[in-house]
Amino acid sequence: MKTKWQILLLALLAAVWFPSLQPFCWAENPSLANLYPKDKLAEMLIRRDQWRPFPVMSDRASWKSIHPSVRERILRQAEDYLTEPIPSLPATLYLQYKRIGNRDNYQGPWLERRMMLNCMVLAECLEAKGRFLDRIADLIWSRVFFSRSR
Repeated sequence: MKTKWQILLLALLAAVWFPSLQPFCWAENPSLANLYPKDKLAEMLIRRDQWRPFPVMSDRASWKSIHPSVRERILRQAEDYLTEPIPSLPATLYLQYKRIGNRDNYQGPWLERRMMLNCMVLAECLEAKGRFLDRIADLIWSRVFFSRSR
């Protein structure tokens, strides 16, 4: 008996309370075009020729200002990648994807190569000693030619 009253009370509260949420839940979702009209975008965005996602390598002050724990983690990972083989990416893995739709076997090594390259480039920018350049060249070569690792 007590449960019926609890359900009735919840139903009554929901009937009273939910209509007040309607503007938040059922209203039309604002679009990005409405939130950021074209004429306002020019004021809000940095000009394309001025936008830099990362400092240039020669901007040593910016690279040295990165928090030491972040620097150490990137450099440590890059040092590990120096000794790891570049994942093999033979044509048969790509053909598996084309033939049967299995992306995982191809995508795993492809993403690993990409992560290795990103990490090595960041490490070289952080350190600027040239110690990661050969590996960066190997990774670029392997990505361009989709070749097996050395």
